[in-house]
Amino acid sequence: MVVSEDQVNQVRVRLESQLESTKHDIQEIDDQVRTYGADHGSADGADNHIGDDSDIVYEQEKLLTVREELTDRKARIEHALKKMDNGTWGICERCGQPIAPERLDALPFVSLCITCQELQDRRGDGRR
Repeated sequence: MVVSEDQVNQVRVRLESQLESTKHDIQEIDDQVRTYGADHGSADGADNHIGDDSDIVYEQEKLLTVREELTDRKARIEHALKKMDNGTWGICERCGQPIAPERLDALPFVSLCITCQELQDRRGDGRR
């Protein structure tokens, strides 16, 4: 089933909103990473107990992990928007068949149909 232009436009609005929200979240994480050490003492060990330093590093690592996930999400959303622009959104990038509307509704930035996604997952590639 081919997705209608109206459906594409509705999803585009959702994706653009998600993109702005994701960019905002990335900026917040960046700000937190930059200020975390300053707000909680330096992580150079000069004034802190070694446990304090490890807590700071741990918190910064958690923030960077979340940032990485957000950055990946941002890239997938941007890719989906580009596919909308060139008329290929909703088409599996591997087999060229339409992606199920239910899948697109749940994950509008997917690039593979469920069958190709399952094949990819079995191979361990992990791309969505």
